[in-house]
Amino acid sequence: MTIFHIIIKELKLLVRDKTSLILMTAVPIVVISVAGLALSGLYGRAGTNVKIYLPIADNDKREFSAILPEMLKKSGFFNVEIVSEEDAYRLVKDDNKAAAAIIIPEGFSRNCISAGTPSIKLITDPAKALEISTIRSALKEFELRLSLAIGKLKTMRSSTLPLLLSLNPSLIEKKVRNLIEQGAKTSISIEEVNLTEIKKNLSSFDQNVPGFSIMFAMFGMLYGFSESIFKERDEDNTMRRFLSSPAGFSSLLYGKLISKIITGFIQMMILFGFGYFVFDMSLGNSILGLSIAILGISFSSASIGLLVSSVSNTKEQARSLGTLTILTLAGLGGCWWPLFIEPAWMQKLSLLAMPAWGMNCFYNFMLRGKEISDTLYYLIGLYSYGIIALIVGMIIFSNWDERRLL
Repeated sequence: MTIFHIIIKELKLLVRDKTSLILMTAVPIVVISVAGLALSGLYGRAGTNVKIYLPIADNDKREFSAILPEMLKKSGFFNVEIVSEEDAYRLVKDDNKAAAAIIIPEGFSRNCISAGTPSIKLITDPAKALEISTIRSALKEFELRLSLAIGKLKTMRSSTLPLLLSLNPSLIEKKVRNLIEQGAKTSISIEEVNLTEIKKNLSSFDQNVPGFSIMFAMFGMLYGFSESIFKERDEDNTMRRFLSSPAGFSSLLYGKLISKIITGFIQMMILFGFGYFVFDMSLGNSILGLSIAILGISFSSASIGLLVSSVSNTKEQARSLGTLTILTLAGLGGCWWPLFIEPAWMQKLSLLAMPAWGMNCFYNFMLRGKEISDTLYYLIGLYSYGIIALIVGMIIFSNWDERRLL
């Protein structure tokens, strides 16, 4: 047989398996589309610019304190909402809706024009480090601009400034706004408070280790499950012998599922241990809660592997369909990037992706220091995802006829 005949044979085999042929093209198209849509706001696509939700508690309610919210709104990067100080803490610490909140204390305006040092408090949720970094940069710019404005105002005669302020406060405010537009430098105190105190200096590993652990767990579960099923059916014929035994096909599937769950759990525990000892990754206050979340990831990943295998006819189809499924879920669910950079509609759609539930569990335990009771919503969602995938997969497998089994 010549090389030409081998080439023709391989191409005929590829064309014959139309499902695999379609998936070869579908996988990169879907992944490119998910990544492009998720990151579109970062590249200035019209109507999709990323906006960070930023509550501001203005306890001063005077001329100078009103400038900061206005400046942040005009920047186009923030969705600013004026709230009470109590709501600011709730939105950051309890609801985890905001990455950070700004609290402007009473007396801020007075300190701007007197000998005092104006201060701002920034309360933060360390699980949203990228958003916090953007907010810090905006506050730094405000500090530079306002401080120069204050410095120039303080060069005025000390007797003139209080008189102008008492006669026409809006005149001072207008003067400050004009000076801010020109740029600035002097001294403003920005106090940053981490509301969890789990870890002050976050690194990329606190996002990447959990995210990529979930993705590789899904790959391991899928390939392990599909390879095992189709190898026993197509290569060593052990499935034929197993089906003739009293155990039955369901016992075979459940046995494989449990073994994959155990394997995935051990794999992820090793990865998290590596992240902790080598990269100083935070593990939080509840090792039990973290272990339950890791077990949930392993269970859901194994169930997804079972489901993908149930709708595939060959090992090649399972690989292609599984790759498409896993990469889509990983991109949509926040394994590669923080969910806040995705458009709002994609953030809502992420609830259909198992990694989103898992990442929220990890953030709560590892970075927010929360307990199991505070994370039940995400844990229930994570395990429910696995249960649904398992039930659907088992129903499809139960309808396999003799031709597909043997």
